Amino acid sequence: MLVLASGEGPTDIGKASGNCDIHAPGSWEPGPMAYFIDHVMQTLFHFEALGSAMWFLPEEALNRIARNIRPMTLGSHREFRKSAWTLLASAHKLAQEKGCAVLPILFRDTDGSRSQQKASGRWQEKHDSIAYCLDRTGTTMHVCPMLPNPKSEAWLLCALKNDYRDCAPLEKIPGNDASPHSAKSQLRDCLGTEVTQKYLVDLIQARRIRPDAIDMPSYNAWKNDMGIISQNMDGLYSFSASIIQRFTQVTRSVRIENI
Repeated sequence: MLVLASGEGPTDIGKASGNCDIHAPGSWEPGPMAYFIDHVMQTLFHFEALGSAMWFLPEEALNRIARNIRPMTLGSHREFRKSAWTLLASAHKLAQEKGCAVLPILFRDTDGSRSQQKASGRWQEKHDSIAYCLDRTGTTMHVCPMLPNPKSEAWLLCALKNDYRDCAPLEKIPGNDASPHSAKSQLRDCLGTEVTQKYLVDLIQARRIRPDAIDMPSYNAWKNDMGIISQNMDGLYSFSASIIQRFTQVTRSVRIENI
C-alpha cells in the first residue's frame, strides 16, 4: 500500500520543487503532519511510510488539476469536496501506474472563529465533505480527512503547552489568525520563536512532540478514520465505469515522478 498526501503548506504536509505534480518518496521535504502520518502508519501497519511509500501532491498542483473538473453539484464546503475528489482521482492514477492500492489523505485546517465552530458544526461538515466526496450517504469513506480543529497548531500545543494533559479545550481556541490568542500566535508564544517547517520537524525527531501521546477529539477522529479506511482498501477502489472515466479525464495530464 502507498499513501498520497496533500496539504496546505510546508508546516503541515510539506513542500516540493520540480516540474511534476505527484512527488515520489524521498524527493520532497516532509512537514510535521507527514511525520504524524508516518507514525500512525507504523502503529497500524508496522512500516515506515516516509521511507518508501508516501507520495506527495502539493496544493498548487492539486488546484491546477482541479480546474479540469467539470461543474458538478458539490454541496456545502464545495472547495473541500472538490479537493478531496481531485486527490482521489490522482490516487487512482498513481494506483494504476504502480499496481497497488493508494490511501489518499487530505490535510486541511478547520479554521474559523470559536463561535463559528460552535454554531455551524463546521468541523463535522468539512470532515464529511472530504471523507464522503463520492458518497453523500456517508457510507463509504474514499479519502481520509486529516482535519485538526481548529488548526494543526492546536495538536502541537497539546504536546508543547499542555504536556498532553486536558487537550480537548484547545479545540475551542480561535483558528482565525487575526483573532486575539489565535492558535498560531499561542504556538509562537509557547516556542518563543517563529514557527518553521524545520523547527517543528526537529522537535518531532527529538521526541519533544510525540504523536502517540496526543489525545484530543479531532486527532482521535483522524486516527480512527485511518483505521477504517485502511481496512476497506478493496471497497475504496470499487469505482463505477463512469467514475473511472471522469477520473481519467481529469488526471490525463497529471505528471507522476519516476523513481
